[in-house]
Amino acid sequence: MLAPAAQKLARLIALRRLQGEAALSLDAYDRWGGGSRFNEQERYEALAAQRPATEVAIRALVATLRETDPAALDAVIDGQLQLLDAFVATQSEGSVERSVVRDERRAWEEVRLGKRDVVRQNTHFVQQDPDLFEQIFGFAPGEPGVPGA
Repeated sequence: MLAPAAQKLARLIALRRLQGEAALSLDAYDRWGGGSRFNEQERYEALAAQRPATEVAIRALVATLRETDPAALDAVIDGQLQLLDAFVATQSEGSVERSVVRDERRAWEEVRLGKRDVVRQNTHFVQQDPDLFEQIFGFAPGEPGVPGA
């Protein structure tokens, strides 16, 4: 089981991923949709609007963990890398997905090294196994809840 601080960071990262998925869906609907509102539009708009605040919270927590509990930060990074490795194992050599995963892996390692605080996860090309996610982080990826609640 993850330490409480690692769990909080994992929830923030999962929330940010959901917010990114919502923004991508809104963009796609805006470009190719039918012009009328869709069932989840208000929820997606609310999710996407909170993305900047979530990113600020992630940056602050990563900075704190880097100073106070690097093992918790490493546990979250290791979990993210495990998810990427599981996904890339299902992709063909030379695929766009493999290239995107390679870039995301590099970005997570940069977080570990203190070169960045946030990884911009690709929600279009990279899919996460929800069962593996729940096994690693202890909650379902589609329901991160309110961090710290």
